[in-house]
Amino acid sequence: MAVGIETKSIYDDQTPDEGVRLLIMRRWPRGIKKTRINEWDKDLAPSPQLLQDWTRKKIPFKEFRRRYLGEMRASLQRDKIKALAKRAGKEKITLFCHEEEDTYCHRKMLKELMDRCR
Repeated sequence: MAVGIETKSIYDDQTPDEGVRLLIMRRWPRGIKKTRINEWDKDLAPSPQLLQDWTRKKIPFKEFRRRYLGEMRASLQRDKIKALAKRAGKEKITLFCHEEEDTYCHRKMLKELMDRCR
């Protein structure tokens, strides 16, 4: 059984090697059936205000990254991230959001935080 953490767009084709499929978005993505996801954790997504600032281009990516990482360092999220990282040592977890590329996406940052906990 493969272990570790991967990231993908929810709109990518589903493959059998994804392990636990974890959606980390505030809102359910359009056109996606609930059967495509194993778990959904809205709290690991950027806050509504941060999302709004980013999507309306009020802040550059560097600021988005700083604020998102700050949100994830809050105690509840930090505990969730540590628990997910521990799980990823036993089973594969794939993080999903709607962005096609992870260059400017929180799923890549979340993966980095999880990797640091391992």
